[in-house]
Amino acid sequence: MQFTMNSTRGTAEVDALDMEYRVSRMKSVASAWNLRLVGPLIAEYKIPEETLDEFQSLLQIYVLRCLLGKFSMRIFQDFDDIDVDTLRGCRTNVTPNGALVPKTEYQLMYNLLLMKWFDIYKGMISADPSFVRLVRVTPNIRLKFGRELEDNKHRGLNTEYPHSDAWVEGPWGYNVFVPMLGDCLNNTLRYYKIPETGLAKNFFDQSKTYTTKQELVSSFVEMEDFIPKKGHIYISDYAVVHKTWRSKNSKGRVSIDTTLMVGNHPVHPDREVEYLDKVPIIGEESLFKVAVGEKNGFVPTKKTDFSHYTTGNINLINI
Repeated sequence: MQFTMNSTRGTAEVDALDMEYRVSRMKSVASAWNLRLVGPLIAEYKIPEETLDEFQSLLQIYVLRCLLGKFSMRIFQDFDDIDVDTLRGCRTNVTPNGALVPKTEYQLMYNLLLMKWFDIYKGMISADPSFVRLVRVTPNIRLKFGRELEDNKHRGLNTEYPHSDAWVEGPWGYNVFVPMLGDCLNNTLRYYKIPETGLAKNFFDQSKTYTTKQELVSSFVEMEDFIPKKGHIYISDYAVVHKTWRSKNSKGRVSIDTTLMVGNHPVHPDREVEYLDKVPIIGEESLFKVAVGEKNGFVPTKKTDFSHYTTGNINLINI
C-alpha cells in the first residue's frame, strides 16, 4: 500500500508489517521536508550552523547544571574538553538510562532549551508542516557516559539492547535522534538492517522490556558503515531496530531523542499526554512547569509500564 497524506486509513486498514507502506511514507516525508534519505526508512536533516551553535550553548548550560547542581563557568570551555565521566557520581538529576530530568530549580533553563529545540523542529518541517500529525513535547535530553552506569546494565529497558520504540509506544511512530555534544563518534546509536525476509509477525507486539524481544532481532545485521553526525537530526521508522553503541575507549555523549507521528495513526494511549497536534511556541504561548525539585532526587511517577518518566512531573501551561 502507498502512503498518501490525504488518506483517512488508520491502523485498522494498514498492516503494520507492510514495508511498502512504510517506505512510501518515509519517501513522502523526506521529499516534503527536503531531507536526505540514508536508507529506505531513515532520513537526515542538517541543523543550520547558527541555530546549532545557539542550541549547543544552551544545552551545555543545562547539562552542567543538572550534573553540578549550579551554574558553572566551565560552560565557556569547549564541551569536548570536559570529561563528563568524572561527574558520573552526580546522579541526582540523571536516570539510569541517562535522561537529564528537569527540576524546579532550573526549569527556566529547561524552557530556554526547549524553546530553541522547537525552533529547530519548525525549521525542519517548514516546507510542509501538515505532515506532522502529533508532536511530542517532552524530548529526552540524554547523557550517555563513556561507560555504562552499573544500575542500568541489567535493566529491561537498557538502550544497549537492540530495540524498537514500537515495543513500548505502538507500531506507527518515528524515532528522532540528534547527537549534539561530546564523543558522538564513539558513543552513538547503531542501527540495524531489516532482514530481506521481513519482520516477524509479532515484531510490533508490545513489551514491558526489551529483553523479552531479543530473540526476534538476534539475526539482524548492524549498519556498521552508518555513523550519525553531530548536529544532524535522524528520523527513523519504528521498523528500524537500534541500540546505544560505544567503542572501547569512548567518552561521554549528549544527545536529544524524541518521537513524532506522521499519518493517520494513533500513539499508545499511555503516551497521549506527551503529544500535541502542533509545535508549541515556548515563551510566547506556553511554558513548561516542573513539579519536582532536586531535594526529591529522581522521583519516578510513571503511571503505567508504558508511560514516560516525565508524566506527572512536567506540565505545559498556556500563558
